Amino acid sequence: MTSCLIFSLLADDSLSLPNQEDILHKLIPNVWAFLVQLLAFIVMVIIVIKFAYKPVKNYLKKREDFVADQLKSAKEKESLAQEQLEKSEKEIRRSRLEASQMVEQAKQDAKKVQEKMIQETEEEIARRKKNAEEEMLLEKKQAQEEIRADIIDVAFEASEALLKREVEKKDNQKFLDEFLDKMDEE
Repeated sequence: MTSCLIFSLLADDSLSLPNQEDILHKLIPNVWAFLVQLLAFIVMVIIVIKFAYKPVKNYLKKREDFVADQLKSAKEKESLAQEQLEKSEKEIRRSRLEASQMVEQAKQDAKKVQEKMIQETEEEIARRKKNAEEEMLLEKKQAQEEIRADIIDVAFEASEALLKREVEKKDNQKFLDEFLDKMDEE
């Protein structure tokens, strides 16, 4: 079908091959038309630059500055946060060290208090023991004195009964001392 269409168009006289002048006219455009189109193109470029390119360029520059400021701010905040983190970690280490020292000091203080209480208790026990020993010695001496007095009384009564007379105190004392000396030796 296409080949039929081409033959029918060629058969028509209205269609003819272009001549040299038509080819030249089509290759080299009209200068005035060309200048008008060039001028319209330049005006269009100026309008686009003024109303589209510059605002877009300014917007992109502002956006670039905003992003740069945001990055700078983020870096500053990050470095500040890092400093705060390091400071916090240092403070935590210091606090842990202080707590450890406080616990150690409390243990040492408790040990000192315990040792002091033990020493005071031992001193109290020693003092009470000494007092008890002194009381026992005193009671022993009192008991010995009472026994001695009882022995003297018994000896006086025995000597009176034997002699049926009253013996002088001087003589009684002499006999008594001899008797007690013998008893102490035995």
